[in-house]
Amino acid sequence: ALTIAALDGGKPRVLLGVGNPLEVLESVALGVDLVETAYPYTVAAQGLAITFPVELDAIMAAAANTPPRAEPGPGQQGGKLNLRDSELRKDGRPLVEGCTCVACQRHTRAYIHHLLNTREMLAEVLLNTHNQHMYLLFFESIRAAIERGALAEFTVAFNASRRAAP
Repeated sequence: ALTIAALDGGKPRVLLGVGNPLEVLESVALGVDLVETAYPYTVAAQGLAITFPVELDAIMAAAANTPPRAEPGPGQQGGKLNLRDSELRKDGRPLVEGCTCVACQRHTRAYIHHLLNTREMLAEVLLNTHNQHMYLLFFESIRAAIERGALAEFTVAFNASRRAAP
């Protein structure tokens, strides 16, 4: 925070290596304009798919009446889905219901689970494609929240939605 305050406000403030979504939101709230991150790739390399909520209106609506924490489903852990979990070997659903990425539109959790277990490179490619898509939607929501003057509210709502998610 002290460093950002000392920077020229007329120039973009770039932060390299920031990772998870909470760090991104904190950085943006402090005045960072551009974030470089390997988070979607790093998560994919671990066999994980991003599943946390990413759309602004859905996050804000959910925060208005946050339900009690749901029981996590097979492979769920803190807004990510572990595709190595053996319970997913017959799961015919997409990584995230309603997601428009190519991985979710054309492949199932079971298929990606199989690819991971057979060490096929396509598994990581599909997970990275999905995770990049989800992170882009997350950044779209951040920009929309800033335009509405509601970044602080969005951050609180996002944190609440992650706590409520399995």
